[in-house]
Order: sequence, then structure tokens, then C-alpha cells
Amino acid sequence: MVKNLGRRITVINIVAIIVVILVGGISIFLAQRILHNGYMIEEESKHIKIFDDLNTDAYRLVLAMHHFLIEPDQIYADEAISLVKKIETVTVQYKAMEEEEEYEESNQEIAVLNNVLKDIMDLKNIINVFEDYSKTGTFDRLKLIGYEEFAYSIETAAKDINKIHFAKIAQWEKESIAMMWKILLLYLLFIMFGGLSIYIGHRLLSVNVVKPIKELAAATIEFAEGTFNKRVYTDSRTEIG
Repeated sequence: MVKNLGRRITVINIVAIIVVILVGGISIFLAQRILHNGYMIEEESKHIKIFDDLNTDAYRLVLAMHHFLIEPDQIYADEAISLVKKIETVTVQYKAMEEEEEYEESNQEIAVLNNVLKDIMDLKNIINVFEDYSKTGTFDRLKLIGYEEFAYSIETAAKDINKIHFAKIAQWEKESIAMMWKILLLYLLFIMFGGLSIYIGHRLLSVNVVKPIKELAAATIEFAEGTFNKRVYTDSRTEIG
């Protein structure tokens, strides 16, 4: 039975094309994951900026309360009230955004945000302290000092949430680096597989095609020169054989 050499070559080429497509597809998928992680890191950096600002606002709130304790003035009272409202607005908006996400870390952030909102509800009572001052010119110093603890608590909470953000970024960076190594490994394996395939293909063509044709050509030349006892032997069962 004659083995079809052309069919063998066609099958080998199809296998090679499939391997190329698989390697390319996997590489594209991993590259897309790396780009996605880069986008997530960019978004998480914006969240870090939000809580850096929140931490700054909490610090400014503490300063405003300190200044008011040292030198009672409506300017400091208005600044403190404004900062409390701003912190509350940012916290509520960010919590609503986090509730729409499906990350496990979102639950941790929401738990911290709930504590922040509780502190804000207590802090809003300083409005009554400042209103008493605007009406009577006096205020409860101990009560105002007590409210400072809630502002400090918000500062700490903002730092804790950013720790969660930094942990997310570190995880995405680790995943991206791992995927880059996978792409490199895949590329190296592909080079090794391709080089080996080329070598095997060269050997197969050399043994099954080139060498028999050379032997046949040499025998033909001898036959033309009058040597009629020359024989060419082959074990190949292909068209060339």
C-alpha cells in the first residue's frame, strides 16, 4: 500500500497551524488579562486618592476643632461643619459604588465605611455645639473634645481602607507578573517545539525525498553511461519510494 507523502505533509502543516493559533490565542488572552489588571490598578489608584483626600479632610476637621477650642470663632465652626458634610457625602457616594462591585474586598470596605458613617452621625452633633456658641457665646468644651475622637477614628478608617486598596493592587501586580512569565514560557516552548519540528521535518524530507532522488539521479547517470547493473533500493512506501 502506497503511503501518501503529500497527505502527511498536509497533516503536519495543519497541526503546526493549530499550534500557532493556540499559542497566539493563549498569549492574546493573557495579554488581555494583563491589560485588564492595569485598568483595575488605575481605577484603584483613583480610590486611593479619594481616601487620601478624606484623610486630609478629617485632619483639617481636627485642626478646625482645635482652633475653635483655642480661639472660638465662627469661621472655624463653619469650616468644621462644612468638612463633616463633605466627608459624609464622599463616604455615602463611595459606599454606594462599592455595593455595586462583586469583589470580596468590597465587603471589608463596606464594613469600615459603615463605621465611618456611625462616626459621622456622632460628629454631626458638633453642629449643636456651634449653634449654642452662636446663640450664647459659650459652648461645652468637654463635649467638643470628645467629638475629636470621632474625627481621629475617620482618619484611621481612611488609612485602613487604603490598605485594602494597596493589597488589591499588589495582588493584581502579582497576577500580571505571573501571566507575563507564562507568556514568556509559552514563547520559549513554542520556539523549542518549532525548532524541533523544523529539524524533524528537514530530516524526514531529506531521508524520504531528497536522498532517494539523489540516489535515483546518480543511478540514472550511470545507466546513461552504460552501467546497466546498477540498482536503487528503498524501504519507503511513499510516492517517492
